[in-house]
Amino acid sequence: KSVKDFIFLIKYIKVNVPSNELVFFEKDDFRFKLMKLFLNSYTLKAASKEIGFYQDRAKVIERNLGKRIEFALSKDFKLRGKSVVINPVGRNEVRHLRKDILDFLVKRMKNLDFTISLIDYLGVYSEFESNVDNYYTKTSLKEAANILKNADVYCGPDSLFIHLAYFYQKPFFCIMNYDSSYFLPPGSEFCSICISDGNKKNLPKKFEAWLQDLEKKKVIS
Repeated sequence: KSVKDFIFLIKYIKVNVPSNELVFFEKDDFRFKLMKLFLNSYTLKAASKEIGFYQDRAKVIERNLGKRIEFALSKDFKLRGKSVVINPVGRNEVRHLRKDILDFLVKRMKNLDFTISLIDYLGVYSEFESNVDNYYTKTSLKEAANILKNADVYCGPDSLFIHLAYFYQKPFFCIMNYDSSYFLPPGSEFCSICISDGNKKNLPKKFEAWLQDLEKKKVIS
């Protein structure tokens, strides 16, 4: 399937993109190098891995188009209500949150009177259904994105949801089983933690600090 997708993309570019236009790619990897072989009449540009996911892509645009890109800082997003979406599942199994971590999140947010929506696409956290206000499984990406859009806060490990929360300017707390901080939006240092290498013991302290800071940024309607 990946080969078919690759061929489709090449054909699509040749048919729909004039050869005198710049074509930007997400990252400089082996796929980008292959693209350069098949699209040698085009000017192709890609982001190299230097600072961060967002900053590196901004640099490519700034260098080639002369457009300055300014990013909002995640840590500055305001709390506008008391509903939280928790998605404990990541793109692959090693990213999934352990059940004791999810239990900690659910209990703490419930103690603060947050309305909790749990997105459990795979159904592996079904024992938590009775502990949350809304339990969703087998959701489509569009449905999950809409659930997040209508919430006030997001907690979980999945980078796609982090990017969506950033896009919607929702406060979030990201829990990583291994360090993937390169992909976090700007200003995420205070609202994220990597719990590998025995760092799990630091989770409650950092989560509480984030909650306290969030309370200071609360918008009263």
